[in-house]
Amino acid sequence: MLGNKYTIPFHFHGTLSANGAGRFSVPRTTVLEGIQFSCAGATAATLDFGPASNADGLFDGVAVGQSGAVTRHDKASANGALYTDAANVEEIVLVPGIVYLFTVIHASAVGATVVFELRE
Repeated sequence: MLGNKYTIPFHFHGTLSANGAGRFSVPRTTVLEGIQFSCAGATAATLDFGPASNADGLFDGVAVGQSGAVTRHDKASANGALYTDAANVEEIVLVPGIVYLFTVIHASAVGATVVFELRE
């Protein structure tokens, strides 16, 4: 691992009329250090994240920051089916060649922003 840190930001403008979804892949083995999640207004939105084969496999229904406040999720809040042994996992590792999906679940989320914090 090189130790370089970078982010991958996504923003959904306006009010979602359905769930918002996005995808990305990484060019080399990468550690997911955290996910920042916020919406411009008060909402009950949640976030799912995981590989395409299990789109909520790493994070399943984690909470959003309300009214512009950011909620940060890291391995301590990972709760998906692929992450069943959190106490014994040092890092969440993303690998090249796999498409990772995320979904903002709530049709009336306003100005949803999701930022993935990564380290090579």
